[in-house]
Amino acid sequence: MAGVSAHCLLLVFLGSLLSAALAQSDGPQMLLFGDHVAMARAGPNFPTTQLTFETWLKSHDTCHKSTPFSYSGPNSPGGNGFVIFDSGDDMIICIEELYIVPTCYGWQDNGIKVGLSDGLWHHLAVTWNGEQSGRVMIYVDGVLAKAFDTFKTGPLPGGGIMVLGNEQDCVGGCFETGQSYYGAMDEIRLWRVERSQAEILQLMHQSGNPVLSAPGAKDNLVGYWPLDERGGDITFDKSHRGGNNFNLTFPPVHNVTNEMFPLRGSTNKVLAFSNNFARSTAVKTFPTGSFSVEMWAVDQKNLDAGYVNEGRSTLFSYAAEVSTPDESGSHFEPLAVWIYKDNSDDLMSVVINSMVSRDTEVFAEDHKWHHYALTWDVTTGVAILYMDGQKMWDGSVDAGATRAANGCLVLGQNQHCCGGCFASEESLHGGLAEVRVWDKVLSDADISAHYNQPIQNPASEKDLAIYYDFQRDQESRYMIVDASGKGNDLILGSAAPLWQESTCPLEGESKGPPPNRKGYAASLDGTEALLATAVKGLANDQFTFEVWMRSIDVCNDGTLFSYRFGNGPADQVYLIRRSDLRVGLEIAVNGDVKGTGLRAADGTWHHIAVTWNSADGRTIMYNDGVEVFRDTFSKQKAIAEGGTLSIGGHLGCVGGCINSSSPISPGDSFVGDLDEIRLWRKALSAADIAARWKMFDIKATSDLAGYWTFDEGQGFATRDVGRYGNHLSFTRPPTFLISTAGEYAATGGQPPPGGSRKGFRWASFFITVLGLAVLGAVGYLVYLRWEVVSPLVDVALDTGVNAFNSVKERLFGQRYARNTLLEELDGGLDDYTPPPEDMADFSAGRH
Repeated sequence: MAGVSAHCLLLVFLGSLLSAALAQSDGPQMLLFGDHVAMARAGPNFPTTQLTFETWLKSHDTCHKSTPFSYSGPNSPGGNGFVIFDSGDDMIICIEELYIVPTCYGWQDNGIKVGLSDGLWHHLAVTWNGEQSGRVMIYVDGVLAKAFDTFKTGPLPGGGIMVLGNEQDCVGGCFETGQSYYGAMDEIRLWRVERSQAEILQLMHQSGNPVLSAPGAKDNLVGYWPLDERGGDITFDKSHRGGNNFNLTFPPVHNVTNEMFPLRGSTNKVLAFSNNFARSTAVKTFPTGSFSVEMWAVDQKNLDAGYVNEGRSTLFSYAAEVSTPDESGSHFEPLAVWIYKDNSDDLMSVVINSMVSRDTEVFAEDHKWHHYALTWDVTTGVAILYMDGQKMWDGSVDAGATRAANGCLVLGQNQHCCGGCFASEESLHGGLAEVRVWDKVLSDADISAHYNQPIQNPASEKDLAIYYDFQRDQESRYMIVDASGKGNDLILGSAAPLWQESTCPLEGESKGPPPNRKGYAASLDGTEALLATAVKGLANDQFTFEVWMRSIDVCNDGTLFSYRFGNGPADQVYLIRRSDLRVGLEIAVNGDVKGTGLRAADGTWHHIAVTWNSADGRTIMYNDGVEVFRDTFSKQKAIAEGGTLSIGGHLGCVGGCINSSSPISPGDSFVGDLDEIRLWRKALSAADIAARWKMFDIKATSDLAGYWTFDEGQGFATRDVGRYGNHLSFTRPPTFLISTAGEYAATGGQPPPGGSRKGFRWASFFITVLGLAVLGAVGYLVYLRWEVVSPLVDVALDTGVNAFNSVKERLFGQRYARNTLLEELDGGLDDYTPPPEDMADFSAGRH
């Protein structure tokens, strides 16, 4: 019976895989972009003489020239082979021409504006026929919106790169934040023919088999991405031809240069960045007192003369616990050390132990490699910035402050929480090399002597705390080894488009969660608010406000919480996310207003908590359980109950006055998702926040003035499950989503401990139990009558093993396809040499 037992065990194993697969099959998915890209190598069937591109889009973005799709061939001028722009109020198509050429802004414009940034789902179809005077047709929701002749009749070059979410200024890279698509995307198709309006209308709301079985689909549908993977870093081409799979993650890559700095002749290895990062969340040896930071760097963010970036280019960021002489204890500081370039004036700037930045009057506007060194003396507070070995600036910064040796170090992005909460406006589009951190203040002579020399024996340098030279053989595509030997290795990564349950209006797919399923979040589109009047239960001298939030809206201010207890300018409390990245989340209590600098519009869930105590005025903000801001507000002042509470809209008076001309002002209404909102009658301690922020469905006590979980999943109100009955009413028809709050924020993707987890999948649990029970019964029957069922089991096992191998090949195929594309982009396209005006001396794209 040993063979029987082995077969039964294999049956149970395969059945468990099946149960797990069934348990994971939720509703249809979509991708949420926010300065992300998906990239695919165009296969041999890429359309070159005519094409149709289709997708569903949903966006609120009006401050970027969004690019849903771009194609760049080996010789496309400026990287623009075929590009679709949404300028916010009109659609722009560009074919084999630099986008700044006037003809790219609409030939024979009929005056109709085609903007898709109204926060609603729209189907977009763009056709081009190079055999008919280069005719372009733009359809929105199946309706012809624009038609014109481009006279671009030559074939598009094949063998290029397709990108979702940004425009390419060189093949496969040279992206710009100002041309990123911010919004949702679903059901993407590419045809190698000019589709008619009737054909577009026929399949517009279809997905899956109706599309694949449509007339002509087998021959002419050359790319089809329904986005049904439900996760992962690849979205597969499901067309009959297949192979054009989109990769979603692009970490920084190693490049070699022989011109930038005279360190190793022709073997200088550098790390190329483009809105990605090198990160360690477990640094052990950062200097606690005096320090020096050195690096070679190049920033190419503003190379395109047609685009001015007023953000920042982050070179180096360290976050840790900080203690200052005027504090009784320590606090977490995301900006313990931050070195960046302010792109509005091309000045290098530094932050040490505080939120206050110091412009150094060191210009870095030539987009060439330079060596930068920052030294800081803990005793005197004197900070000095060097450029190419020469002292350029000095100033006094936070004398006597110290920081923890254990913290989070990130290259290429600024941290607003430990190791994350990045803002694309602060990312580096350029390169870094020879990054060194010293546990001492280097002298002028030290820096001048060795700034252009490698460290030959790092282990012998006792004051070398951290060292990344990018030369080590053991470095992989995803890791940078700390050459000092201290173990502060970096992991390479990038922010990818986010998988989210789709609300796209496709037939046969769910348009929202089922009405009786637990675990919901409210999705606000900037046109609604939630209101409660005559609020009861508030204490007049302290409060805590907690919310889970997710947003990618970087164009507008967004009100999370607004409470009005009088009509005077000081009679209010609010929490607003400002679009100004220098302000970030703004807190107001009784007329005192402060910006915290925290940005939380990165498309991932964040738990935000604000506490206030009138006795000492202490006001503290926490992000994902960690303190990120502290100040004194409205000491000895009071708030009153009985006012109006708004979630999502900023109140101008008791009862409303949100805006006199529209229900909600687009400038200060929240766009994004909210969940698990709590309003406490007391100021929770740091220990309380740390213990409870990952808990859901907590027990309501008398300390909770309001608690809203959104678990109704339907209707026009959400119930206060606390004791005071402060129910919230939606001002417009709401949208509910199945909540994933807590799954991706500071938990490593694990369910949050304590309380019950939002969205617990009872259906998955029962499917798994049922599957195991059936397998057990089958196993018992097999044991009793093995000789009868043995041939049937062998057939079933063969089928199961084949299916398992297919899954295995698909999983390994994902990695192979992704690595193949990365290798091509890392090493350069075989038959393509970028022109100097595109690449200058160094390509900083996502290669």
